[in-house]
Amino acid sequence: MTPPDTTCAQSERLKADPDFTNSLTQLKNMLSETGYTMVRSGGGYSYSVLSMQGATQNTLDLINVTSPINGFMHNHTSAGEKSLTLTDLAGMYNGLYLRNMMADPASFMLAVVFPNGTIQVLRIADVITYANWANNHLSPSTYAAFLTNFGPNFSPLNSYDQQRLALLNVLKNSGLTLFEADLSNMPAGFTKLELTQDDMTGQNLVVKIKCSN
Repeated sequence: MTPPDTTCAQSERLKADPDFTNSLTQLKNMLSETGYTMVRSGGGYSYSVLSMQGATQNTLDLINVTSPINGFMHNHTSAGEKSLTLTDLAGMYNGLYLRNMMADPASFMLAVVFPNGTIQVLRIADVITYANWANNHLSPSTYAAFLTNFGPNFSPLNSYDQQRLALLNVLKNSGLTLFEADLSNMPAGFTKLELTQDDMTGQNLVVKIKCSN
């Protein structure tokens, strides 16, 4: 069942989970792309290393997930990958959602940690909207066109702010919500990221909403 709270509250609970922080710290210090599956255990999660192809195949390979999980965390080791990528989104949909490998899509999380300690967490806020959006953009028959249209916005030459803005543009009307945290300051908790438009210039801007009071 879906927890009776918001995606922000779900993410905020993670800041008090030492296993979550420790697992991300291990991933941050690894030299190759690695992932941990997350399965609910008591009040927290149990973590297991997942064998994955990762960046070597330019995809998030989750085919080795053989039973439903509650979340997946991994690292990005490439200096050019400064946000969750389109291949991460495709891996989450094709490797997990379509294969019924999400124990509960409405509380599932996809997390990534970067070499500088920045964390991004993606959650499904609206499962029906997500399923329709992902089918239109991330399915085997639609993903190539999606990658052609939006891939250039994730150029490795772009800054973190530019790639994050590109990701939020991609996620519009997707049913997905993006959060951000700093691994070196987990007590500060998570920030929800949204897009707004500047009234004067018409440019898209990132709005940061603290999950904690």
